[in-house]
Amino acid sequence: MDESEYAANVVAAVKYSRDQNDGANKQKIRWKVFSIPSTTYKDSNGDVGSTGVIDLEALDDILAGKWNTGCKLLDPESKCMVCSTHIPTNSGIINPSSLPKCFYLVDACQSAGEIQLDVQKIQCHALTATGRRYLRGPRGTGFLYVQNVVANVPEPSHIDHFSTPVVKLPDPTLTEVRGAAAASLSPLSGSIDLTKKLWYNHKKGSARFEFWESNIASKLGLGAAVDYAMNEVGMVEVQTKTCTLGAVLRSRLREIEQVQVYHDHDSHRQCGIVVFSVDGIDPARPSSVDESAQMFEVSVVPASSTPVDSAKSSTTDLIRASLSYFNTEKEIDLFCAKLDEFIKRCR
Repeated sequence: MDESEYAANVVAAVKYSRDQNDGANKQKIRWKVFSIPSTTYKDSNGDVGSTGVIDLEALDDILAGKWNTGCKLLDPESKCMVCSTHIPTNSGIINPSSLPKCFYLVDACQSAGEIQLDVQKIQCHALTATGRRYLRGPRGTGFLYVQNVVANVPEPSHIDHFSTPVVKLPDPTLTEVRGAAAASLSPLSGSIDLTKKLWYNHKKGSARFEFWESNIASKLGLGAAVDYAMNEVGMVEVQTKTCTLGAVLRSRLREIEQVQVYHDHDSHRQCGIVVFSVDGIDPARPSSVDESAQMFEVSVVPASSTPVDSAKSSTTDLIRASLSYFNTEKEIDLFCAKLDEFIKRCR
């Protein structure tokens, strides 16, 4: 997993790994979750810092078994999956895509609806995204893309009878009634051992990941949001405007005393997510920098939401401003003026 991986993904992977290594699931194979190092840079003082961008050379070494994990080399034959965050929640970087020779899963939660997505160019086996962020669809919606060639391989973590239908009914006469009592009982009065007698199969393709119970109205809302972004506005326009405005905001923030823009480097592509901190001020304080009718909302990014990246960069909670294609440079100037006033009042 890359260092900017969202905490929800990290804890799920770590728990799965621990479950496979403990108790009844104990195997000869020891499951491990490793972080993929980020590239580094030197600041004006010569100090080395993290860019937050995936180091593709380091990833290649890890997958080839040439990288020292601290205990022993990772066996290249034992690698299972590479997880990559396209755009992290705690910075505006756009991670480069890789082509690992194993299952490649991309989290596009922050990029779907903000920049163009082409799974053929990314060359991922699977990609996930939410509907509520830049697509501006209903909360609780999202989508999963899986390549046709591998769609029948992964075992779903959760199933129901829609994704995994029963294909053969259990024989009710095959009961667990034994001994002398069996002769005096009806064959139908015994207990069926369903762990041995019930047969089911996962559906073919992406349907194996779907559930019967869902919110149809929200699904339609997500479809409308996708249609609007792609056909009414156009993703080329969305990406160009959003990324341009992100660059403008970063430039304006650099001019404000006490403001530090996070992962602000020229060595990589950046989008409309701008994350920063204000020296000496709790990130929760400027969550709305203007209390009048002209309000700008920003959010707090907890350090725990990206635990590895936060640990590597020794950062605390941060402030996030999320720009979209409908924002303007005039709004950015007004926001920065209000933020500057707020900082001066707090001195």
